[in-house]
Amino acid sequence: MKLRRKTRYWKIAPGSGGFLWVEQRDNACIAIGWGETGDLNEYKTEEEIKRRFNQIDWGSKTTPRQLLKFYREVQIGDKVLANSGRQIYGVGTVTDDYKYDADLHYEHKKPVRWELTFWKPLDVEELELPEELTRRIRLNRTILELEPKEWELIDRVLYHVENPFQGLNNFE
Repeated sequence: MKLRRKTRYWKIAPGSGGFLWVEQRDNACIAIGWGETGDLNEYKTEEEIKRRFNQIDWGSKTTPRQLLKFYREVQIGDKVLANSGRQIYGVGTVTDDYKYDADLHYEHKKPVRWELTFWKPLDVEELELPEELTRRIRLNRTILELEPKEWELIDRVLYHVENPFQGLNNFE
């Protein structure tokens, strides 16, 4: 009998400045870059992924840490806050394992059921969240794990935002 692991909570950017939010929302996923590495399921070990990642000239000092965290740690049942900088785009639940999708701008994806999206992105600075949590949400990271207590605060605030389209899919 497989033990159920505890839900984890993630802040994941749908592209720099959220430019891929609509693509990811419409494709029911959250996806990240570094696609030049290819399908991560084709590597036998984490070391092989790291080796391939480090063979690519990314144009800046970067490590595979965030890519590996996305691939290995974000799992079915985990919660996702689609956020980039000041903007919050949606909240969802991971519904399936990692997939490599060459049809997306960012190829590394996790399927997500988007449970809460907004007519326009929310400005995290305008939400009634503690200053430290607002600072963490605004961090310029592709992926960041949030604490359960942080998620509870975010969840409570977001579900009280006036949203005439709450519960509707593909309202655009």
